[in-house]
Amino acid sequence: MARVIEAHRMAQKTGRDAKARRNGKLGLVRQLLESGMSEVEVREVMRLIHWLLALPEEEELGFREDVNDMEASMQTKRRSTYERIVWEEGVERGLAQGRDEGRQEGRQEGRLEGQLEGRHSAARELLLDLIRVRFGTCTPAVRNRVEAIEDEARLRKLALAVVTVSSLSEFEGLAIE
Repeated sequence: MARVIEAHRMAQKTGRDAKARRNGKLGLVRQLLESGMSEVEVREVMRLIHWLLALPEEEELGFREDVNDMEASMQTKRRSTYERIVWEEGVERGLAQGRDEGRQEGRQEGRLEGQLEGRHSAARELLLDLIRVRFGTCTPAVRNRVEAIEDEARLRKLALAVVTVSSLSEFEGLAIE
């Protein structure tokens, strides 16, 4: 807890001085690694330090190298605690971003499909209305065939055919094709 409080004070003291913040953060990490705390405890404290003492990207990259060098010189035979924290945060952010993008894409695809289905549905209804007006009736077989059509160009072609054919049976022959 003392290190977290120290990190908070350092964050206030260093303000926007990225180099001073980086050096202070590195000192805290050294103390943590030399403290004898368990790896889990070190990771949790480092997560807080990382959050409290955020660095600009360029300084962050240099800091990571410094931590790696420090852990290598201490003969640490595990992946850098700091690397693990940053990696975990990256995975969490990546998953959240992926979920957000997936939702957004899904909504957009749903809207497009809805619009397309709405257009097809309107085209089908118009074609069925034309058939009823032209021939006075529409058989269930013709209705089923028209409702099964997904291609807008085909629906248009059949709408034009309603005007040119002489009978419902002739139209039905075209609808089967």
